[in-house]
Amino acid sequence: MLGSCLLFNRRRLTCVFTCCQPFLGRDCFSLRTNFCALIELPARWISAYRKVAPVFTRASAFGEKVAIIDQRGEHTYKDLYARSLCLSQKICKALGNSDGDLKGERISFLCPNDASYVVAQWATWMSGGIAVPLYRKHPVSELEYFIQDSQSALLLAEEEFEEKMTPTAEKLGVPVLSLPRSGKWEGRTDGSAGDAGCSISEWEDRGAMIIYTSGTTGRPKGVLSSHQNVHAMITGLVEKWAWTNDDVILHVLPLHHVHGVVNKLLCPLWVGATCIMLPEFSAGLVWEALLSLQAPRVNVFMAVPFQPAN
Repeated sequence: MLGSCLLFNRRRLTCVFTCCQPFLGRDCFSLRTNFCALIELPARWISAYRKVAPVFTRASAFGEKVAIIDQRGEHTYKDLYARSLCLSQKICKALGNSDGDLKGERISFLCPNDASYVVAQWATWMSGGIAVPLYRKHPVSELEYFIQDSQSALLLAEEEFEEKMTPTAEKLGVPVLSLPRSGKWEGRTDGSAGDAGCSISEWEDRGAMIIYTSGTTGRPKGVLSSHQNVHAMITGLVEKWAWTNDDVILHVLPLHHVHGVVNKLLCPLWVGATCIMLPEFSAGLVWEALLSLQAPRVNVFMAVPFQPAN
């Protein structure tokens, strides 16, 4: 138990206090409180904790820092924001929206585990839409169910999935917007990585994403999380896990469940950390990344006891 708490992260000492509580009793809580009081967040983060807003609104604080490393290269926070803003404009145009606010329209997207996923997610939020992430290994019939059940107004498909998904989208009467691969983006905006391009200012009660359950007792059910829900999860985890912008996490989990989306992707992006994304789980590639001496070196890794190829 104690060993798992410390795996590949030397700063997660609050977890140690929690594990030791049965032995230390009430003294454990005073120790933990005093220790945590010594950890102060940078001043620029404080205002963001007070106001609910999506992760992309924090990109300006990290600018040229590398946010994502995938098989096609490195992607800075500024790059991700610019690409997302460009895509959000295309989304609104595709749906005939002129004011830049879809007011909760659902946007399904099918992307590999790379920077294109982040761009699709951020662009959906910039447009005022609700993100519905799809999983590339689900059968087409299951993907059709998710798109139809969520009443998605648009399907974003990375180009390798476009041919696969277009017949289904046409059957449902849902337009398809093709996304380039993560290393082939063109027409990037040249503005600074801030939130000036997004017209939305109040996020608390807006829907953020719909994640579908595994369907163990029937058909999968869509669970809606608001931006306030997502914000609470992110800020809580960032505090308890003591995330910093020096962290480098290795991401191998599927991106249609909360753990992969929130814990392993949104948390590091919230603080300006770097996320190395593998296309799927591979024990050999994981060990290679964890043992590598090349910068940036991985210091955070999360997985379940049995982690199949995703």
